[in-house]
Amino acid sequence: MKSDSEYEEVAARCVEIAAFYHNNTKTRRSEKLFVDKVHAVARWITEAASDEPEAECRVFQPVYFELIARYGAEVGSGLCADFLRAYCDAGQSGRPGRPASVVRSPVQVHLDSVGSDWTGSQG
Repeated sequence: MKSDSEYEEVAARCVEIAAFYHNNTKTRRSEKLFVDKVHAVARWITEAASDEPEAECRVFQPVYFELIARYGAEVGSGLCADFLRAYCDAGQSGRPGRPASVVRSPVQVHLDSVGSDWTGSQG
């Protein structure tokens, strides 16, 4: 089982990846770098999820809040959505051999249950 500080470090890394992506010119190279870094995070989360099914939410919820705090609701939500799309594209949120679009991850289920507002308040 991963420690709280490990989750905090990964969440901070996710914010750093999203911020770098947002603050720099979009090129094929920068987008590939973004996706590669997100895929590395996805591998860590997959490993953590073997011991703790809530691993995705433990990482992405603080990322969402930090991106909203830094960039506001519209830009922060968009950055979080870009990050989650890259994450799901990694195939890490589904079962091995099945595309992520076929298997709904706990993050996707959670987003559907609260809309785009991760605070848990219903619109």
